[in-house]
Amino acid sequence: MPPIFDFTWDKLLHVAEYSIVGWLGYMAYASELKKPLLIISISGILFGCFDEFWQSMTPGRFPSHYDVFADGIGVICGAIIASFRLKYSK
Repeated sequence: MPPIFDFTWDKLLHVAEYSIVGWLGYMAYASELKKPLLIISISGILFGCFDEFWQSMTPGRFPSHYDVFADGIGVICGAIIASFRLKYSK
C-alpha cells in the first residue's frame, strides 16, 4: 500500500490539531477578511510547512510531507466547519 494511505495515530493527531487552528482562525478573522476560507486555509498550510521545516532542524525529529498533507486537511476541515457554524447560527 502506498504510504499516503498509511493511517497512523500521528496523522490523525495532525488533522485534529490543525482543524482546531482552522476553526479558531476562521472564527477570529471571518468578519475582517474578504475570502476568509481561502486565506485561513493557505495560512494554515503554510504554517504546517514552516512547522515541518522547523522540525527538520530539531535533533531527533524528522519532517514529513505527509504531515503537511494531514495538516492541510485538518485546517481546511476546521475552517469549513466554522464557516458553516457561522452561516447557520444566525
